[in-house]
Amino acid sequence: MIDFLKRNTLPLLTLAVGGTGLILRLVLNGTADDKGFVTRWHWSTVFMLVLTLAFLALLFLGTRTLRQAAKYNFNFPPSLAGAVGTILAAVGFGATSLVELQAAPVALDLICALLGLLTAAALLPVAWCRWRGDHPPMLLHGLACAYLMVRLICMYRHWSSDPQLTDYAFELLALVCAMLAVYHRATFDADFGQRSSYAFFSLAAMYFCLLCLAGSQPMLFGAVGLWLLTDRCDLTPMPRAYREGRL
Repeated sequence: MIDFLKRNTLPLLTLAVGGTGLILRLVLNGTADDKGFVTRWHWSTVFMLVLTLAFLALLFLGTRTLRQAAKYNFNFPPSLAGAVGTILAAVGFGATSLVELQAAPVALDLICALLGLLTAAALLPVAWCRWRGDHPPMLLHGLACAYLMVRLICMYRHWSSDPQLTDYAFELLALVCAMLAVYHRATFDADFGQRSSYAFFSLAAMYFCLLCLAGSQPMLFGAVGLWLLTDRCDLTPMPRAYREGRL
């Protein structure tokens, strides 16, 4: 139990702090006059900012202590949790995109929805690779990164035209961190990335995704957070001797 807590200190800290913020957002959404996560000049505005800044500072210091990824040419260990989480993320991406297609979106939203369906299909081979312990092609990560980037542009269009700007702040931060996490995961898989960079952006994205569960698109951000949480299960390389059947 102690070893488990030591190995998963940062993810558990993310879930604890993000859960606290989520509860606060749900309470405020139920009691506030404004639509956002806080009312204007509400006392909890300062609390949420301090909570976020303190968590990101602790997360940055924690990930700085992680060993950077060594160069290696063998695969990750198989991860059933990573495979299941990736499949659930594909379902979440696909369901969100189908809902958007039914809403008769404008051109950019239509492109984002179609790209989301393509990304959902691309995550299925990623899940297969996680289950087998193989390296997923960087092209699949690149497609997911492109989808998150287009999603970010679409969210910014809505955010900049909506008077309730605070409702989209955490969603934008979640998408930015998720996009950077996917990029760093791809470079880590390709043997030239840094584990600390991936850890920071993936945990930061998980934190903001938790806060987004009280927002306008909980299914999408729940899928992103779940994918990043379970995708961390195969970060420890398998010894070459074991991979080759000599152990």
